[in-house]
Amino acid sequence: MIEKAPDADVNTDLGYGKLFATLLRRRFWVFSVFTGLMLVTTPLALREEPTYKSSMQLLVEANYQSNESQNPGASNGFIDSSVDIDYATQLTLMRSSELLQRAIDVLYPDYPDLDIEALRLALGVEQVEQSEVLTKLFHVTVVGDDPTKTQDVLKALKDVYLEYNLEQQKARLASGLTFINSQLPLARQELDQSLHKLKEFRQTYDLVDPNQQAEAVSRALHDLRKNRHALQAELEGLDEKIRAVSATLNNRLDVSLASARLSQSTRYQTLLNDLQATERELAIEGLRYTAQAPTMINLEQKRQRFLELLMAETSRVLQADVTAILSHNGTSSQPGQPSLHVGQYGDIDLGLTNEWLALKTQEVFLSAQEDSLGKTEGLLLRQLDQLSQLINEYDRLQPDVDIKRATLEQLLAAHQELAVALAQGGFNWQVVESPELGLQTGPNLKRSILLNIIAGLFLGCAAAFGRDAIDSALHTDEEIAAHLDISLLGTLPHIKSKGQPSLFDAPVLADAMDMTYKKLVLATDHAPWRSLLVTSAMVGEGKTTVAIAMALSAARFGEKVLLIDANFRNPQLHRALNLPNDVGLSTFIQKELSEIADLPTQQKKWPFSVLTTGPIDNDPLKYLSSPTMAQLLGRCAVIYDRIIIDSDPLLGKVDTLQLASLCDGVCLVGRIHRMTETASDEVKTLLQHFNVTGLVANGDR
Repeated sequence: MIEKAPDADVNTDLGYGKLFATLLRRRFWVFSVFTGLMLVTTPLALREEPTYKSSMQLLVEANYQSNESQNPGASNGFIDSSVDIDYATQLTLMRSSELLQRAIDVLYPDYPDLDIEALRLALGVEQVEQSEVLTKLFHVTVVGDDPTKTQDVLKALKDVYLEYNLEQQKARLASGLTFINSQLPLARQELDQSLHKLKEFRQTYDLVDPNQQAEAVSRALHDLRKNRHALQAELEGLDEKIRAVSATLNNRLDVSLASARLSQSTRYQTLLNDLQATERELAIEGLRYTAQAPTMINLEQKRQRFLELLMAETSRVLQADVTAILSHNGTSSQPGQPSLHVGQYGDIDLGLTNEWLALKTQEVFLSAQEDSLGKTEGLLLRQLDQLSQLINEYDRLQPDVDIKRATLEQLLAAHQELAVALAQGGFNWQVVESPELGLQTGPNLKRSILLNIIAGLFLGCAAAFGRDAIDSALHTDEEIAAHLDISLLGTLPHIKSKGQPSLFDAPVLADAMDMTYKKLVLATDHAPWRSLLVTSAMVGEGKTTVAIAMALSAARFGEKVLLIDANFRNPQLHRALNLPNDVGLSTFIQKELSEIADLPTQQKKWPFSVLTTGPIDNDPLKYLSSPTMAQLLGRCAVIYDRIIIDSDPLLGKVDTLQLASLCDGVCLVGRIHRMTETASDEVKTLLQHFNVTGLVANGDR
C-alpha cells in the first residue's frame, strides 16, 4: 500500500513565497511582455502632441432665493417648478446640444471643422466644492491642441450662456405670473368650500363651538362623580354597621329573621312549650323504664307528633323549607332533630334583628341612588365621547379654513411681489473669471513612462501567472509529494554531467543521497525490505541515477548491495557504469536455476555488485513473468542485504507493475518541473496496491 505523506493535503493558498517562485520561474514571460510593451508605448509617448486647457468661472445663483432673503414674508412655493434651485440641471443645461450648437455657430468663421461631439468631449463643467460643501461657482474648462482656440471657445460659450440666461429669465417670469393667476381662482374656490362645510357642521349639530359644550359637560360630570363618591362612602359606613349587627347576632341572617318571626307566633310558642314538656316527661320516665316499655313508646310518639306540628307551623309562618333553619348550628337535643332554640328570641335579639332590617332597607335605598348616579355618569361620558368626535371634526374644518385663507393671502402677496419684480426670476449667471489663454497640460513624459512601466510589469506578471496556470507540471518536491500522496524521502540536486562517473563522486549528490537512504531505512524499520524497485512515471526523470546513488549510499553504510537493471526496453545501467552487457539478467532467466553456479554479476571499481540486463529481445514481459525471475530474487535476498532494481517507467507499459509484484517495496523517482499532475494521478492509481516506501524528488535547482 502507498505510504501517505504527513502533509498530504495540497496547499492551494498562493502565499508570497509561491508568488515569487512563480515569477522567478516564468521570468522570461515577465521580461518579454514588459520589454515588448515598453518598445511599443515609449515611442508613442515621445510622439504625443501637447495639449492645452483654458478655464473660466461662472456664478450661478437663484434669484428667487435672494428675494426670499430680502423679504422673509414672501414664499417661493408658488413659483413654477422650472425655477427650482437645482444645480444638477444647470450642469446638464450648460452641456446641452442647443447651447453647444449656438457656440459652434459663433465660432464657425474661424473654426469651421468644430462639431458638437468634439466640443462636448473637450468641454468640462463642474460645480466648485469647498470644505466638502458645493458652492454656487461653476468651473468651465476646454481642452485642445491650440491655446488660442481653447480661449476662443470659452469666450463663445460665455456669450451664449449669458444670452440664454436673459432669455430664460423673461420666459420664467411670465410663466410664474401666469401660474399665480391660474392659482388664485382655485384658492378662492377652496376657501368657499371649506367655509360651507364649517357652516353645515354647526347647523347639523346645533353647535357653535363644541369645545365650550364639552367643557360644560365635563364640569357636570365632575360634580356628579363628587356626589357619587360621597354616596359610596356613606354606603361603606352603612355596610360596616350591618356587619357589626350581624356579628352581634352571632347567627346567620336568614336564621335571625326566621327566629324573630317565630318568636312572635303564639301557636308556635305553645307547640314549642308542649314539645319541651313532653321531652322532660320522656326524660323522667326514661329513668324508670326501658325504651321498649309501652309508656316510653307512647311518650316518644307524642313527642314526634309535637315535632310534626311544630314543623308544619314553622312552614306556615315562614312559607319556606325550614328543615335547615330548625337544624341551625346542630343545637338539637338529639341528632337529626330540629333546634328548639329557634323561635325563642328575646327583646334584645328582636331589637338587633329589627335594626339590621332597617340598615338593610337604607342600604337598598342608597344603592339604588348610587346606580342612578352611575347611569347618569354613563350618559354624560357618552355625550362627552360624542363631543370629542365632533371636536376632532371641528378641529379639522376650522384649521382647513384658516389654511385656505392664508394660502389665498399668500397668493395675493406673491402676485403683487412678482408684478413689481418683472426684471427678476430664475437663475442669474455671472462671469466671475474670464476665459484665459490655454495652459499646456500635456504630455507628461515622466508620468507616461512610469505608467507604461507599471502597466508592463502588471501585464508581464499576468502573463506569467496565466502561463503557470495552464502548466500542469509540478515545480517543487512538496507539490510532487502532495499530489502523489507519498512521503518525501529526500531531494537530489540537479547535476549537469549526466551519465559520467564523476556525477556520483559529487559531494552534494552523495550527501543528499545518504540522507535520503537513511530516511528510507528509518521509514521502513517496521517492515524491513530486501528488494526495492526504483521507478518513475515517465522517461527522463533520473531513476537510473537515483538507483546507482542509492546503491552507493547503501554500500557506504556497510551493506552488501546488488544493483539489477531490469529495464529490458531501454537499459541504461551498463552505460552509466561503463560495464559490458554481454551476459546479464536475461541470460540467467533463460536457464534453469540448477544450471547456474554463480550469479553473473560485475563489480570492477564499484562497491556493490551489478547485474545488467544482458541480451534482450522484443518481448521483455516473458522474462519478468518467468518463475525463474522470482526464484532469482529469492536467491539474491539470501546472499545480499539490499537488492536495488532499476526498471522501466510506470506509464504506458505493464513491465514495472509485474516487477513491483515481486519486490518488497517500490521507490518512486519524480523530476521537478517534469512530473505533471496528470501523470501523478495515474501513478497514484497504479501503485495503490503496492508497498510504496517513499518519493525521491530529482533535479532541484
